[in-house]
Amino acid sequence: MKINKNMKQQPMLTYLNNKFNDSSFKIKIELYILPLMFFYLSYYLLINTNNEKESMEIRNSIDLSQYENKKFEGSFLELFSSIENSAKQLNMQVKSLNNKINIVELKVDGKKEDIAKLIKKIENINHFTQIDSINVYGKNSFDIYSFDFKIDLNKYYIKKLHKEEENQVITTKANYELKAIIANYILINDKWMKIGENIDDLQLIDINKNFVILENDNQKLKLELVNEEYLKNIY
Repeated sequence: MKINKNMKQQPMLTYLNNKFNDSSFKIKIELYILPLMFFYLSYYLLINTNNEKESMEIRNSIDLSQYENKKFEGSFLELFSSIENSAKQLNMQVKSLNNKINIVELKVDGKKEDIAKLIKKIENINHFTQIDSINVYGKNSFDIYSFDFKIDLNKYYIKKLHKEEENQVITTKANYELKAIIANYILINDKWMKIGENIDDLQLIDINKNFVILENDNQKLKLELVNEEYLKNIY
């Protein structure tokens, strides 16, 4: 007598169904989660494998040998000028700047909130400038810190350099009047200021004989001395 294959499977399915129904809630949850975890793991391994293949294809398509032996052959005079200009834009004072076998040593004084901006500017100068180390010393009574940088020029780094566009200087008198220039202080509207201080979102960056320059992230403003007779009225 032949036994139908389906008849053999029926008791087994019934047994499994009964076992599942008799299982605790915790075991039921685990049985539901286990297939989901299996599918997630399979998907993750598949995606990761594809990403590794794509990454390998990209690496193989780039001839890195042309960069490995590249040496910095630029002008140190131009490099030092760029570093000094970057520091000046942030009102940081360069104390010393030297080169020792393609390691540039920079000593600068400035505010700690500007240090990240200076790092970004320096590393954006060319494909070699890379900050190797920074030492920070105590601040003075004006919250000015001293920083020692070591800038490594011994390797070529593949990076996208962003060209910094200088803000256009706009001569204007709108909202602001330069009423006085006395030594290192100026009077705009009714506010006395010195280099590095702000009026609204504009920072004073330069004082000349008859005009001053203020700037923010979007523009530079040139304010000319409007009325020297004002000085007679404040004494």
